[in-house]
Amino acid sequence: MRELSEKNKHVRERAAKKREATSIILKFILENKDDLPEEIIEAADVLTPKHGGGGGGIKADSKKSLFITMLEDKGTVHEDDVFLELKLGRTEVRNIRNDLIKTVPENRVWVAFDRDTGNYTVAGKGAEMPANWDGYVPEELKGSSDQEIEDIEDDLLAD
Repeated sequence: MRELSEKNKHVRERAAKKREATSIILKFILENKDDLPEEIIEAADVLTPKHGGGGGGIKADSKKSLFITMLEDKGTVHEDDVFLELKLGRTEVRNIRNDLIKTVPENRVWVAFDRDTGNYTVAGKGAEMPANWDGYVPEELKGSSDQEIEDIEDDLLAD
């Protein structure tokens, strides 16, 4: 794996902090939008354009952060709440869930969805795939035995 220069590390760390700060501010605005002046709501819309560059909505990365925050705060989140607060449907949330698994193994968040109840829950965190997982499986874990999966995860974590 290519080694990042100190400058690149600093830039990436700063970008991560900026995304986290934006997520905190947007969460506050969403939770308190009925009590805030319209100018603040409009300013938030200008600062956080929709995915694709248009204005007037919350950016896709921010929605992902807010979805994760909702799960961490509540433990279980119903799909109706996700739609009402973030305007995300099943397809968009499925894409977010897959993105959370496609990341580096130690940072994975395994979010399960129960179609019968409409609830999202965190099934696990980290490189290890939860027992009885029926969602997206990363390429490096497909078609492998449990021992092979453990060996692959160990190799990935060693890098």
